[in-house]
Amino acid sequence: MVALVCGVLLAVMGVSDLLNGSTGRGLVVLLPGVALMAGAAYFLRTARRNR
Repeated sequence: MVALVCGVLLAVMGVSDLLNGSTGRGLVVLLPGVALMAGAAYFLRTARRNR
């Protein structure tokens, strides 16, 4: 759950940087944020299914 929240925060920071015109930094922050959200969502889904 913490990883999901951190991923959302990173994604929001990345989008904010992209909107402010900092493309390089925006992508560097946005892509790991999206990957972290996807990994956390997959982990939570499989953990619920296996209970």
